[in-house]
Amino acid sequence: MGIAGNKIEKYVITTCLVLSLLSCRSNLLLDKNQEVNIENIEKGKSIINNAAKTAGYQNFTTWNSYSSKITIKATSFFGKIGHPFKDNPVQLKLKASRGKVGGELLITNGKQKGEIWGHINNTTYKKKTLKENKKIKKFKKEKFQIATLQYLIEFPFRILEADKITFVKDSILNEKSYDIVFASWNTFKPQKDIDQYRLWINKKTKQVEIVDFTVRDKLQFVWSRMFFSDFKMFDGITIPTSMSSYTNLNLKKEALRITINSIQRN
Repeated sequence: MGIAGNKIEKYVITTCLVLSLLSCRSNLLLDKNQEVNIENIEKGKSIINNAAKTAGYQNFTTWNSYSSKITIKATSFFGKIGHPFKDNPVQLKLKASRGKVGGELLITNGKQKGEIWGHINNTTYKKKTLKENKKIKKFKKEKFQIATLQYLIEFPFRILEADKITFVKDSILNEKSYDIVFASWNTFKPQKDIDQYRLWINKKTKQVEIVDFTVRDKLQFVWSRMFFSDFKMFDGITIPTSMSSYTNLNLKKEALRITINSIQRN
C-alpha cells in the first residue's frame, strides 16, 4: 500500500474510533424496505436448515468432542490489531466439545510455543507450562479466541440456535447466486450484547460461503465479512478449510486468514 496508504488507513481507523465514542455501532439490520413476514421467516429457516444438512448436521450430532490444527495469519494493519499472538502466522491446536462454549487452545510454534489457553466450565485460564494453571477472572482475549474459532468451525450448525431468522433477498456476487438470510436473537433490531449475522448461502451448493457479522466484543463500529472456501469432508461433516476475513473499513483488503489444516473427532 505504501506509506501514504498506511497513513490513510490509520486515519480512517482513528476517525471511526472517535465516532464509536459517539455511539457509532456496527449494524447489520435488514434493508430499509425489507419486510419481515411469516413467508420470509419460514423461507429463511428452510434455507438455513438445508445449509446445515448439506454440511452434515446429522453426522455432527454424533460427535462429542474434536481436535483441530489451525493456522492464523494477520494479513493487514487492521488484522494485526486483533491478532492476540506474538507470532504471525501462528500455529494452533484446538480441543473443543461440540455445541458447548469453551475448550483448550495449544500454541505450537514461535515465542509462545507450548502455551495453553483454556476456557472450561466458565473459567478462563492460561498455562505457560504444563504445571502452571493461572485463572483469569475477567473476560480476556483467551476466551474470545477459543470461542471464535469454535464458532467458525461449527457455524452452519450453531446458527440454527438463532431465534430471529428471516430471508432477506437474492443476490449475485462474483458471478455466483446467493440466498441472503439474516440471523440473530431476541429481536431483529441491533443489540448491545447480541451479535447479528447475514449469511450468503450458495443457491447451487447450499453451502454457507460468506458471513457478515458484528464485532461487539472488539471495535463496535466494525462489522466483518468472512469468506468460506476450500470445503473438505472430515468424518461426515463438510468444513471450509480456508476462512478469509475482511472488515467494512476496506472490503477489498484481506485482514485475516484462518486455515483449518485438519479436524478429527475425539
